[in-house]
Amino acid sequence: MVLSIFSFSVVMVAVHLNNFNDVLGDSHGVARALSSFEQQHIAFRTYANHRYGELGERYHQLRMQAAEDIADLRFDYNTMGLNRFLLTQAIRNAFEVYVQMCDFTVSLDRQSEEYIIEYYISLRSAEYISGFFIDLMRHTIDEGIEIYYQRVAQFRMLPVTAAIMVVIICVLIFTLTSLREKNELEARLHMEELQRLETEQVLKNMRISILQNQIHPHFLFNTLSTIRCTAKIEEARTTEDLIHRLANLLRYNLQLSDIRNSLTRELNILRDYMFIQHKRFGVRLNFSIYCTLDTDKIIIPTFLLQPIVENAVIHGISPKEEGGSINVYINHNRGLLIIIVDDNGVGISPDRISEILNNKDSQRGDTSGIGIGNVRDRAELLCPGSSLTINSHIGEGTTVRLEIPLKI
Repeated sequence: MVLSIFSFSVVMVAVHLNNFNDVLGDSHGVARALSSFEQQHIAFRTYANHRYGELGERYHQLRMQAAEDIADLRFDYNTMGLNRFLLTQAIRNAFEVYVQMCDFTVSLDRQSEEYIIEYYISLRSAEYISGFFIDLMRHTIDEGIEIYYQRVAQFRMLPVTAAIMVVIICVLIFTLTSLREKNELEARLHMEELQRLETEQVLKNMRISILQNQIHPHFLFNTLSTIRCTAKIEEARTTEDLIHRLANLLRYNLQLSDIRNSLTRELNILRDYMFIQHKRFGVRLNFSIYCTLDTDKIIIPTFLLQPIVENAVIHGISPKEEGGSINVYINHNRGLLIIIVDDNGVGISPDRISEILNNKDSQRGDTSGIGIGNVRDRAELLCPGSSLTINSHIGEGTTVRLEIPLKI
């Protein structure tokens, strides 16, 4: 009977976790489709303006990928809300029209007035589609949060239900065994005691399993917010600050709609990350930023600074027992924004530098999952004329220099 109760609870947990996985899969699918669409749109703009054969091949490849990712979006009225269903339908229909516009645009003479008109109509269509994607992501997350709260309430009832069933079973057993002879009663009472202890252990393990499995990245903000408020009430200032900065990093990772941000925000996220790392490494890690620019007016692609600094922390300073320092220098020269990340860590071999820059490095950061090779590629794609170089000596440290055409 205890096994039946436990099996029932496990099945219920598995069913609810499958719902969570569906929400996760839907959110990931929307994010993947949005990313694919934005990449193919950037490729379209580049090809439409330059008309090189390689650019055309890249545009068509990315367009096929975007079409596949959009086709993979959930499109079942019975398993999704009305808003998500209508937004997905709008994305599918708009994408078909958008592709036809793009094909017609690249068939026109770039010097003609008709080309200019069609080009900007295509750009406007892409903005509408991106807006549909953002709304779809919002509704998907909202549905996920609603499901989360429903399932948490049900999870909390499982131990109570199981305990009630155990009590009922114990009462029945006691009633039946109290009708037997004294020796049999004592023997059965002994067995009940052992059974009760076993049941309590099973329930304890089940509660732990439920609590572990209900934690979910997309809903981690709710938990962090609660912990932060508790820390504030208890005047645990350092804990409150750590939670606040961790929430900033997580929220920043999930904001997929912004491909560019102000340098101010990038630096703030970098400071949040280094604050957390400093609490981890203590005096072993020193960090400084040297910048005299008006960072509010400088716009750069997202996730350029933090992955570079994170690489320096994990692979440069962390392996050194005595620790080390990381310095970030930011200035401008002749229309270029120059970012230098310098550390005195263990250094990088020439072969490893080649692997990093050629995107053959399997190691990624703990937060964004973005490697330095990816940083360089995105900078070159979003800001043509950008460059990234790595200069390092084993045992002496590493310097990463990133140059980006200055945009204010």
